[in-house]
Amino acid sequence: METEKLKKFLINIENIEEYRTIKNEIFNKDCYFFKTDKKAPLIFDIGAHIGLATIYFKSVYPNSIIYAFEPNPDLFKLLTLNIEQNHLNNVYCINSAISNKTGTSEFFIDSSNKQWLSTGSFYNNHCRDDQENNKILVKTLNLDSQINKEVDLLKIDAEGAENKILLNFTKFSLIKNIILEYHSIDGKKPNKIMRLFRKKGFTNEIINIEEQKGAATLFLIKASNKHLQ
Repeated sequence: METEKLKKFLINIENIEEYRTIKNEIFNKDCYFFKTDKKAPLIFDIGAHIGLATIYFKSVYPNSIIYAFEPNPDLFKLLTLNIEQNHLNNVYCINSAISNKTGTSEFFIDSSNKQWLSTGSFYNNHCRDDQENNKILVKTLNLDSQINKEVDLLKIDAEGAENKILLNFTKFSLIKNIILEYHSIDGKKPNKIMRLFRKKGFTNEIINIEEQKGAATLFLIKASNKHLQ
């Protein structure tokens, strides 16, 4: 494990290449930036990894209240360490995946010496075709069961589970903003999700498309609830 300085924060990491890529997307490109007038916005960080998005949200909105979900047990240790080491208040880390049901599910994580910790998924080899995986069991939670009040941002980076999460979600009226990384498993584009957002009263746009050789294409989608703006 290594420790990197990021602004005023100390970040514990396992894979320096992966860390630099994700740091660039979040802190340099501001891919998760959203506007709110609230001093303490409520944020759900689904697929929290080692906590870079959570730390970014805290740097923009220091009083934010964040629920950070991460199913990979190795990542979860780094996530909780990074939150605790930087003394971030009102961050609640949950060692679970968000899916279409509450229970358990098979989950695939990198078993090679590359330690691509960001590629854990319900789908084997969806992200890197040169990756070796181990299969583990993880806890899953239905998103409906976690939300009972207005959420200012629902951020989802679930490595292919986006359809499972959102097509079974019924509480869109409580969500003000969504930032979604959509992974095109089997070449499927986010057409269903985009139509669903429009049906539920959201304006939405694809901010970025990233082609990955031998892996799923990534679509970064931002959506805002017209009824809550």
